[in-house]
Amino acid sequence: MKNKIIEISDEFVNMINEFKNQNENLEIKSFEIDCTELNYNSETIHICDSPYFKKNFDELKLVERKPTVYWFEFNNQIHNPDDLFNIFKNHKENISVRNLPAIYKNSRNTNILYLGKSKSCLWGRLLLHLGFHDDKHSQGLVLNEWTTELNLKLTFNYCVFNENMSELITLYELKLAQQTKPLIGKHR
Repeated sequence: MKNKIIEISDEFVNMINEFKNQNENLEIKSFEIDCTELNYNSETIHICDSPYFKKNFDELKLVERKPTVYWFEFNNQIHNPDDLFNIFKNHKENISVRNLPAIYKNSRNTNILYLGKSKSCLWGRLLLHLGFHDDKHSQGLVLNEWTTELNLKLTFNYCVFNENMSELITLYELKLAQQTKPLIGKHR
């Protein structure tokens, strides 16, 4: 068993070294989400095909099989983090019947609403966070339920990793969350 553990450790070291070598090409992409656009009837046109979201979903589908770390940012000069947190908490505890992220007592001195990871299918995770995924049991922000009246604009950021980083993406999510302390979500 000891040899197996050493072998697995060597695999991790090789993956990290490969990632470090490619780190110069690391790119963080982003686009804005105007939450007023989430007041949307997806029965006529699927949200992925809506004029406002189509370009962004098409771009995310290009990295469908790659692991990613992503986060939602808000302007904390316009939106008070405490107010956003309390609106979300009230919605989670009293209104929503869907599976929303955990509420954790982080410092609320942040502009990061939520940070997550996807081992594949980032566009599906975004669909869930926006509130338009067919799976009503998976966890997501379900932004269309609680942000449409707030005049909230979010920046959706994401960083794409190589396919072989899939097993390590959880560690990147954890370390980034520990450093940035998102308003919503629990990372231990």
